[in-house]
Amino acid sequence: MPLAQRTSGASVLVRRWAVSIVAAVAPGVPLRAMLGALSLTTGITAYVGLFSVAKPPRKGQTVVVTAAAGAVGSIAAQLAKRTGAKVIGVAGGKEKCTFLEEALALDGTVDYKSDEESVGAQLDRLAPEGIDFLFDNTGGPVLDAVLDRLKPNKKARVVVCGGASQYSGNLNHGK
Repeated sequence: MPLAQRTSGASVLVRRWAVSIVAAVAPGVPLRAMLGALSLTTGITAYVGLFSVAKPPRKGQTVVVTAAAGAVGSIAAQLAKRTGAKVIGVAGGKEKCTFLEEALALDGTVDYKSDEESVGAQLDRLAPEGIDFLFDNTGGPVLDAVLDRLKPNKKARVVVCGGASQYSGNLNHGK
């Protein structure tokens, strides 16, 4: 039996819902783009988190995106760059940080695996005036370090998108 005939009514409804979201967010974008940057689990998640959940970042503001080399984080970081904000990506390892700086042209990176400098020290160096917007995909100690550096009384925004630090059974252990 062809796949089209085996498709349940529920999956047809989900597909129609997904198509209507892409059409509303990005009119004129081909439906095949839903398989890439505009898919529900990456692009739409990043877009809604940046522009619908909280007041969007603006030119001149400082944005931190955790897990910035991941599927959602990399899209969120690129969308934040398009607003004119200074974007700092957090990733684990020099290779991922180099990717963020060179391929995505982020304004700075924090290597949470660095033995040379703590996450907090890296954030202090890259965002000495504080952070206006956090798009968090990790939770845990990285989230704690960024929260400590939000601009006080400046209406900083935090969007919690994921909890990658907890996905391997590390709940309440910090790593």
